[in-house]
Amino acid sequence: MINFKLINNFNKKKIALIALLILSILLGANLTGVDLRNKDLTGVDLRNMDLTGVNLSGVDLSNKDLTGVNLSGVDLSNKDLTGTILHHANLNYANFSGV
Repeated sequence: MINFKLINNFNKKKIALIALLILSILLGANLTGVDLRNKDLTGVDLRNMDLTGVNLSGVDLSNKDLTGVNLSGVDLSNKDLTGTILHHANLNYANFSGV
């Protein structure tokens, strides 16, 4: 049973982001070109997702498991990637300047 009182405590934008990420995981949809700027992705499983051209400005990727993630064309400049796992990630045309 859904506790709607708890849902009302969430910001509508956060609920929309969570729904988008859940659908992406369940349906295998890709997030190509989605604007995730300044989003809190704590606890979100990004493994094997297609994040081609996604805006990750202001997103903390340190200590994230990005195994198998397609990061083609993603701007990762000046990102703290300490502890980030990039095993089998597609990094074609990703920008790593200042990393």
